[in-house]
Amino acid sequence: MSKNTESVLEKSNREINNLTRESIETALFLLVKEKPIDKITITELTKKAGVSRMAFYRNYSGISDVCFHIGKYIRREVSRLKKKADYDNNAKQFYIDLFATLKKNESAAKILFSSDYGVSLYYKFEAAQTDSFSTAEDFYKRVAHEAALKTIVMEWFHRNLKETPEKMGEICLKCLGEG
Repeated sequence: MSKNTESVLEKSNREINNLTRESIETALFLLVKEKPIDKITITELTKKAGVSRMAFYRNYSGISDVCFHIGKYIRREVSRLKKKADYDNNAKQFYIDLFATLKKNESAAKILFSSDYGVSLYYKFEAAQTDSFSTAEDFYKRVAHEAALKTIVMEWFHRNLKETPEKMGEICLKCLGEG
């Protein structure tokens, strides 16, 4: 087999895997509207996606893995916020933009927050992974802030996004401060 043929086949396989993943994720979005995520089976998901169990397991280890990949998408969207503005001096605007982004990606966020997976939403929290905090107190303040923000976001989803992103920005600023 020529190198060109191998290259074409590899590209074709990648495209097929991408379509399979997209079908599975779309099917999960649809099924989660019908029932809680913890009640969805692999059989239901693959049937709705129109893929085989083998194709599912070639791409994911289970439903929680699908949620993890959806979570990565949400994280990318949220991390784009930090490139957009200087939030160090405007926490309220960060909160508004965060809630607007989550509302825009409501289906993906609902799957994420209805699963057992938690995602670091606060755009600076990744720094905690690199031990960049000068004191243990600073580190734990960030951990507490992250947990509080995640809880507020989850409750907002449980309330069906009743408040606007602007109102949530005000609430977060009052409850969490400048972060």
